[in-house]
Amino acid sequence: MELRQHDNLSGGRRVIKILKLLGLWHYGGAMRVPYLLYSGLLHSVFTIPYTIMMCMDVVQASDLEKFTNTMYMTLTELGLVAKLVNVWSYSRLLVDFFTAFTHDQLYQLQDGEEQQSWQRTQKYYSRVAFLYFTMSLSTLATAFVGVLYSEDYELPFPYAPPFDWRTPRGYWYAYCYELLAMPITCLSNCAFDMIQCYMLLQLSLCFKVISGRLERMGALKVCSSTHGFSEVSFHRDFVDIVRLHARTKLLSQQCQTYISFPFLIQIISSSFVLCFSAYRLQKVPILENPSQFLTLVQANLIMVLQIFIPCYCGNNIIEYSSGLNNATYNAEWFRCSPMMRKYLVIYMEMLQRPVRVRAGNFFDISLTIFTKTMNNTYSLIALLLNMNK
Repeated sequence: MELRQHDNLSGGRRVIKILKLLGLWHYGGAMRVPYLLYSGLLHSVFTIPYTIMMCMDVVQASDLEKFTNTMYMTLTELGLVAKLVNVWSYSRLLVDFFTAFTHDQLYQLQDGEEQQSWQRTQKYYSRVAFLYFTMSLSTLATAFVGVLYSEDYELPFPYAPPFDWRTPRGYWYAYCYELLAMPITCLSNCAFDMIQCYMLLQLSLCFKVISGRLERMGALKVCSSTHGFSEVSFHRDFVDIVRLHARTKLLSQQCQTYISFPFLIQIISSSFVLCFSAYRLQKVPILENPSQFLTLVQANLIMVLQIFIPCYCGNNIIEYSSGLNNATYNAEWFRCSPMMRKYLVIYMEMLQRPVRVRAGNFFDISLTIFTKTMNNTYSLIALLLNMNK
């Protein structure tokens, strides 16, 4: 298959552009100070004050219904602030992680088959990211348009402005501020979620490539087809693979450093967010308030995706890195010298423990934690419903 020029980060370019637009990237040189000022100004005017006012509304809640109506979005915003602090702390690490895929020669794909597999997965990710952003923004549109048809003064997402917003003039001030603040926080949250998933996806693709190369070690290729075996080629391929594996393990440690804290916060808050939004969903009459009902349905779906996608990508890392031993065994090792076989045995011993990206050193990011989170959510919903009887 013909080898073509390709971009290893083609699937995540749009997400990276959104991060740059929202001041959530890292620039060096002359751009560093102006960009930091832009980022600080943007989020100190919208993200942080808006989250504080949501927290104030929770504190002022007088009953369980109002508390659950406000709390599900407040927890989401608090999680966003945690992600914001994290990206300000590790923005350079994030840039270095993706720079490796564009500048490090170890990550240059070797044949058309690898390129095709890599680009196919990048396209899948790009579509999932587009769907995720579209669903999130459509939720906002439903909420902001729906309250305009309400007879009473009602904000799209409850928060407590520092003035009386239940007057004609005050309402429009509160509405317009939220109309600016909520899309910024929504896009920031989506971009954070998708870039974390993209880091996990890149690692899983690396281990998939390593697995394929292990099986093809020593194969002599002529015109894209395999002809014969060479131990010299086998040794050269093996050394390159070990170097690629070691570099990828370092990247997985960088990924864990960046993802660990925000994902831990996300998992802890997700059960409560899903619980409160699902509880609220049962209390909203569909015919009387269809826009709020639809907003809550969309919010629940987004929250499930927010947990499932990174867990799925993290699970692929474990699966592909666990399969490296089998891939090594499937190579033509029996045609190698005893010394080369010893090297393979040592390498296979190193592969006994698969690579795992952990959240706060408490649990692996995998489908197992997704299942547990859903079970915890169901238990919390049942508890709330029993309390309200």
